Amino acid sequence: LIDLLAAAITVALRRADEMGDAITARGGAGQIAAAPSGPRLRDWLAFAIVVLVCGIALALELTILGT
Repeated sequence: LIDLLAAAITVALRRADEMGDAITARGGAGQIAAAPSGPRLRDWLAFAIVVLVCGIALALELTILGT
């Protein structure tokens, strides 16, 4: 199983390198690389909800459910 995973990772890395060379040869990724963006309001809200739910779950585990 380990040999199979190692071979699959090797092939995937080789193909990714070839894909990168092909994109570079054709002039780059275009608009994908041209517009750097960061997290927007919706992303921060989703992150806050995940943190809140994890915090509540941890608090419940440490107090009520931890008995």
